[in-house]
Amino acid sequence: MSYNTSKQNKKSRKRTSNLPPSFPSDKYGIDVIPGRKGFLSNTSADAYRVALETSYEGFVSDNHFEGCQEKEIQKSLSVMDDAGLFRFDITQPFGLGSKCAKTYVSRCLLGEEGTTYRYLGLRMFSHPWNGYHGASGVASDTELHDATIPWSAMFSHPWNGYHGASGVASDTELHDAIKTISKLNLKLEERTKSLLPKLMDKRTRRGINAHDAIKGRSKFDVALINKMDSSEELKAEPSFGGARCSVSWHADSSLEHYSTIAVYQTIVGDDTRQKKSAIDPRSSWSVALRVLHNAEGPAAASVVKTDSTTSVSSNAPPILTSLPSGSAYFLLDDFNHHHQHAVIAPSSSTQSVRFSSTHRLLREGGNVSFILQRCATACSNFHRKGPKIWRSEQLLLTEIETEWLRQFYIQGEGNKRLLWKWWGKPICQLFSYWSKLEDRTKQVINLLISAAKGRCTNNNIFATKNDERKAKKAFNSINDIVERSKISCAKECLYDPFASLLEDRATMRKLWADREKDHVFTRVGTDYRPIPFPVEFGACNQRKKSDNDCIFQSSMVGGSPKDLQHIAYDIRAFGQFFISTDIAKIPQETSILNTQSSLSRKKDTAITEIGHNVDEKWTGWKTHQFGLEMQRPWAALALDKKKTIETRSYKLPPDLMNKKIEVLETEVGTVGVSELENIIEDENLFKSIDRIGWLVVDRIIEYASREHFEADEGKHLVKSDSVYGWHDGKTKVIYGWVIGQCGRYTDEKNRVVNLTRRMRSLFQITYGDPTGDTKIGKPNENRKKRTTKDQGKVHSGAVKKKKRRF
Repeated sequence: MSYNTSKQNKKSRKRTSNLPPSFPSDKYGIDVIPGRKGFLSNTSADAYRVALETSYEGFVSDNHFEGCQEKEIQKSLSVMDDAGLFRFDITQPFGLGSKCAKTYVSRCLLGEEGTTYRYLGLRMFSHPWNGYHGASGVASDTELHDATIPWSAMFSHPWNGYHGASGVASDTELHDAIKTISKLNLKLEERTKSLLPKLMDKRTRRGINAHDAIKGRSKFDVALINKMDSSEELKAEPSFGGARCSVSWHADSSLEHYSTIAVYQTIVGDDTRQKKSAIDPRSSWSVALRVLHNAEGPAAASVVKTDSTTSVSSNAPPILTSLPSGSAYFLLDDFNHHHQHAVIAPSSSTQSVRFSSTHRLLREGGNVSFILQRCATACSNFHRKGPKIWRSEQLLLTEIETEWLRQFYIQGEGNKRLLWKWWGKPICQLFSYWSKLEDRTKQVINLLISAAKGRCTNNNIFATKNDERKAKKAFNSINDIVERSKISCAKECLYDPFASLLEDRATMRKLWADREKDHVFTRVGTDYRPIPFPVEFGACNQRKKSDNDCIFQSSMVGGSPKDLQHIAYDIRAFGQFFISTDIAKIPQETSILNTQSSLSRKKDTAITEIGHNVDEKWTGWKTHQFGLEMQRPWAALALDKKKTIETRSYKLPPDLMNKKIEVLETEVGTVGVSELENIIEDENLFKSIDRIGWLVVDRIIEYASREHFEADEGKHLVKSDSVYGWHDGKTKVIYGWVIGQCGRYTDEKNRVVNLTRRMRSLFQITYGDPTGDTKIGKPNENRKKRTTKDQGKVHSGAVKKKKRRF
């Protein structure tokens, strides 16, 4: 559908709003109504009328709305209610990271196709005016029934279809019920169209320019229908003199600026009914109004919002309007910008239910067609590269996920069944664009990392010639962006901003995970509880159907908040490498860029594919950091210079010669058998290993005879009868790793998050800093080290040994 905002309305947003006239408080006192202290009510005489003409200009009520038959509307609402369309909402009023709350009011949203309404951190998805659609345009009885299976925990009536006045309602009856609200919408538009010129005339007579007097349109595209009862569970609010409030003070949000709000109310009850005559506010449903300038509208962003009454106009008394069943009221033009309203329930002795159909005009971004068009435009520009386009893509990806997809699935299975017949297609379209933007994210990450490698002049970092060609091509691409965009520093303008966007998404996903686990969901029916976000990371960009649902897939394996933090860290590290091109400082990207992430508690298949027993020619020996597994007491003896040669049955890879190797001390175990798994992470790091220091191997001695080997017993400390000693007829050669420099750790700032076996007792190390980010490569060079002199103090008791931490 076409969703347009008038040019006049867009221009008017830049103009200053007309504040309502002041109430002559020096002339009129405030009628004090029992139970409604401080309110002027429509049972008052002159003062209430003057308030409407001054501070509450733009509020109009019709005690009997003639545009429709009340009985027909009540019947339609009953059909919709029995069909389960009215649901309580779990909102998050103060945004992600705050507590959730269940509403006292149940609601449903009707409107033009694709419309949504966002309030208090929740996005509601509308039922289209013309009902549910199947493949042929209108759903069959079976399709409609399947789409609205009830949740017994929230409704007490039996479920055998739709229940109307006759007991069972067909799909046609529900369709007609929704169409009735659509007809009501048209009648309210007509009434609004007749009221706006009167308001314009009143304002122009006050000297306001006719062009500025009225700026809004007489159109509505959604109806938010509230169902509320006078339950004793409602909280009493001090500002109402102890009266019970069904809907607290608020100004309606997410609406087109200067748009009118129209409300039709009908009241039903077993014993009492709000008659169409003058009524006592204490025993009737009432609408309260108060003045609060710029509560909404174009200037609202510049105002500090608060619930405190100190920000409420002290010159205008709040007013209370009690309206009969079948009435309507209108908040014309900019009234919603400068006023708040609330709904006050009657006394508990009055058992009644109020339905209020609130008709509004949404802002442009409230329709799914708007976000889908933005997605199509973004995906059609994937051939473009640069910081601005990348930023817009990442922000769009985050918006799709947090403002649309997660909003849909957090509202539960019951809500999904009600809406899926129409919303299934646009939700799947959004997931398709989401997957494409995830792919795009992975491509940009690979481009940035490859470009940093491609700038390096040392070709030894590439496993194959093809990898080298790709890296050089990536560098040329980034270099072109730098020159074209006149970027002074690639790290600051390309790498760091992109990493920040990933970190923001990681935070968002963490906060959404917390929201889905909020305690409030334990107090509602199962069909209200969040549906797990239907995404699998690390797969091809396609949608996979299961028996009852859809699973959407992303090629970005690292989808968890922790994974995204790791990737962001890598990007920053490669940004630094892009500047330095020092081969000794090249970082190693986490494997989550290509495969399952061990850092998110999954087996790291990329590491497994490389292997746990690679040969000495593996290029990774040059770029990664490694640790050597040594059992007690040999590890400590080596660092104390009492054991100067470590013996092994295999050579140390040449690229590890004269390079620091971490000492991974383990408990005494089975002779000749490693006690460690091939991949070690999480709590197993604390249980199995103690990183006590580092050593450097200066050279390798090949012991080809017993005599040669045993001649150095004082250096390697292996006795002749040891299982690690020389055995005639079996031993052919023993390699002696001569230890040069070494040191013990005292204050390790980096922690290890993963160890992966590469050759026998040599493990590749993945580091993480104290904030939880990941480093794969060398540990912090600024860690404190003990000298050989200090090491002597350890054994003399002068220095207390600290337990190594991971």
